Amino acid sequence: MRSPDRTRRGFRPWAWAANESYCFSGPDWTISPPFLDVCTPKRAIVNPESLTQCQPHEVGEIWVAGETVARGYWNRPEETEKTFQAYLSDTSEGPFLRTGDLGFLRDGELFVTGRLKDLIIIRGRNFYPQDIERTADRSHPSLRQGAIAAFSVEADGEEQLIIVQELEARKAPNDAEEIISASAPALLKNMKCKPME
Repeated sequence: MRSPDRTRRGFRPWAWAANESYCFSGPDWTISPPFLDVCTPKRAIVNPESLTQCQPHEVGEIWVAGETVARGYWNRPEETEKTFQAYLSDTSEGPFLRTGDLGFLRDGELFVTGRLKDLIIIRGRNFYPQDIERTADRSHPSLRQGAIAAFSVEADGEEQLIIVQELEARKAPNDAEEIISASAPALLKNMKCKPME
């Protein structure tokens, strides 16, 4: 029969504490300095276009580096270089893993705000689809809550906002213009954007 120490040690000998800069290790989960560098990945918030580090409280792409970060994709060198071998353009610091997540640092704490690929850019302004969806979702009682998608398409050489939403069958008005006339002003007022007509 195994002792409790062996069971615990075999199950999970160390774990990274997400909000702290040290590791727990061993059967009694004590702080273990040898794991310090391994368990604390370096992180940077980076402007995804200029590849320079963002100012504090500025939203950018989250980049990480450290011993616990994978080295790349198996037999995919081009994708590996693009994702796992990123360097800051102003300091040449790296390599970093580009996570594709957006976030910012405040008082040393990381806040994740969304995904880079999900971002909608309309006339140079960044919008998170979930913010647009939440605003449009509440603009008329005939709209089915949570059954909405916001995305952009290119039309006439620029990105245009598209919103697709289901209606509540029992509450739907006879005229779709009633819903549009309620949704568009709500988006314009709260988000400073409007969907393509």
